[in-house]
Amino acid sequence: MAPSSKFLTFLKVALAILLNTDVSVSQCPGQSIAFNHACYEFPVEELGYEDARQYCEERNGTLAMPKTPAVDAYILGIIQYSGYEFGYWIGIENPNPMDPVPTWSDGTPVASGCQYDAFAEGQPSFPSFMSRMPPQCVMIWTDFLWSVSTCADPKRFICQYGAGDQDDCSDPARIRPDGRCGPDFPVEGGVPGECDATGRTPCCSADGQCGSSELHCDCPRCTDYSLLIVPDCPQGYHKLRDTCYGAKRAMFNYTQAESACAADGGTIAMPKHLQTDFFLIGLMIREAPEEDFWIGIEDRRWEYNHMFADGTMLADCAFIKWSTMSPRDRAHMMNCIMYWSSPGYFWHDMPCFETMSYMCQIGPGITQDCGAEETVPTTTRRIPTSDPPSWTTRPAVVQTTQGQGASTVPVWTWPRLGSTPPPPPPPPPSNTFIPLTMPGQGGQAGTQEQDAGGTGTVVGGSVGAVATVGVGVGVGVLAYKKFMLAKVAPVVKA
Repeated sequence: MAPSSKFLTFLKVALAILLNTDVSVSQCPGQSIAFNHACYEFPVEELGYEDARQYCEERNGTLAMPKTPAVDAYILGIIQYSGYEFGYWIGIENPNPMDPVPTWSDGTPVASGCQYDAFAEGQPSFPSFMSRMPPQCVMIWTDFLWSVSTCADPKRFICQYGAGDQDDCSDPARIRPDGRCGPDFPVEGGVPGECDATGRTPCCSADGQCGSSELHCDCPRCTDYSLLIVPDCPQGYHKLRDTCYGAKRAMFNYTQAESACAADGGTIAMPKHLQTDFFLIGLMIREAPEEDFWIGIEDRRWEYNHMFADGTMLADCAFIKWSTMSPRDRAHMMNCIMYWSSPGYFWHDMPCFETMSYMCQIGPGITQDCGAEETVPTTTRRIPTSDPPSWTTRPAVVQTTQGQGASTVPVWTWPRLGSTPPPPPPPPPSNTFIPLTMPGQGGQAGTQEQDAGGTGTVVGGSVGAVATVGVGVGVGVLAYKKFMLAKVAPVVKA
């Protein structure tokens, strides 16, 4: 099956946004994305398990090993965005048919001791030695749980470059007394040797020696085990960079959710960046995939002057992800924002007194795209559409032009807190622009067109992008499950 143009567009834009979001990103090969000290690639090819593994190994990687809830959540967030419905191979297999025990691609056992797994009930169901069933390998299925499928079946897959986050339990048996490390120097059972993450030589060099110099820690094939220890977070929280996030299943109104997060030492979660959005979506999927969650955005003081829980104005941040129907409040009633699960975890405004689950964060989060002026790369051309936009910006238009030959692009500016209250939003113009649309659910999706130059492409090794997320016109009204509101799914465009 050929990769969809929607997913290719999504990958280009997501990569352009993410390629400069982590200190280790510059070391990521090809089109892979950094997360917590490893790089992950989502090729659009569909291959059998063995061919997929070979693809990754030829690039000095492995099939992805989501050994912690944090890595698993991040991968799930990207899978949910992709809209692909036929499963992704990950690096779990059964190398010994005589002993059907799942093993990670690096040789470590799955779900032993304190290690993490997300197998569906009754999985993994590897065939026994006497079975005539074809070999089975592990994938992340469309329900976001892990299960087995025939290894020869073509599916998408995820590559991992680097050791990645490890489980929460240390294993001294993986440390060799001779100070050697890596797959060429295994310990008992064939598991690659490791360096002491809390000792004086925490890094494994490319030639398999533990040490602490730049040759051991900073080369492309080096592994710094001190960075792979999952940092401590409170119970129910998981780490993204220097911030802990938690999905909380308690029916609270917005004020109660604020208080509950503050009691944990944090705030309601603030998705200021696409990478944070991926992570939060994955956490919500694992916690309660059909529920909505409060997030830390509100305009209780002034209409359409939305601010984050830390006081940052939404208008000062590049990332926006409104649903088609939001923001829609003209009666000062819908002042608090939630992740709306059904249309694909877009932002939706609701009365603050409604009760639902909520997301908390402890730490600053990713804030690098807040406070800077928006720039439009010369390779980006936003395509006009006759459909009304989702109102992500209001109320004045400023025309900006970036670079020679660049298109003139409308950039909407918002009034700041303390200025004259804004007028009601203008009616949707007949010819406007939708900067970015992610695939939807249920076989329907929003779209983003692109020119021959590509959207958010890399030019001369540098990357630039503007992340503003929109969706197409909504159709198909259903009774809203909790609030008796209309739920609208995005429109498919060819």
